[in-house]
Amino acid sequence: PVLSGEKWAANLWVWNRPRDGSFRPKKKLSDQQKQQLKQKHDGQIHFQVQNNAGFAVDIHWLNPNGERAKMGTLETGEFLGLNSFNTHRFGATAKGGDTVLWTHVVKPEDEGNVAAILVQPNSRTVTSSSTDPDV
Repeated sequence: PVLSGEKWAANLWVWNRPRDGSFRPKKKLSDQQKQQLKQKHDGQIHFQVQNNAGFAVDIHWLNPNGERAKMGTLETGEFLGLNSFNTHRFGATAKGGDTVLWTHVVKPEDEGNVAAILVQPNSRTVTSSSTDPDV
């Protein structure tokens, strides 16, 4: 109460749920269920690339026209997590280089796995190996 003078006040209504009656409590999902829903709805494939080439490489997404979008640079032994879609292509060049030394086409079985860039003995030619990180 104000004993003297004017009282200035404002009311603020805060609604903690939609007013149209569409509020439904969310069911708590396990991490596995969340992952399955994400894959089902967006089709993304989550995988990693590991640089075992023995030299730094740039990782590129290769679009269908052959143009490149650089995704990152990996030093030897480093990993890069990628989200992509079935049949997308990735390539690796020596850091700052132009020649694609390694390519990998994304497949559904890549989900959660590692595509490793491997160097051939005594050369700068690399090959791809897909491995399960739990092995």
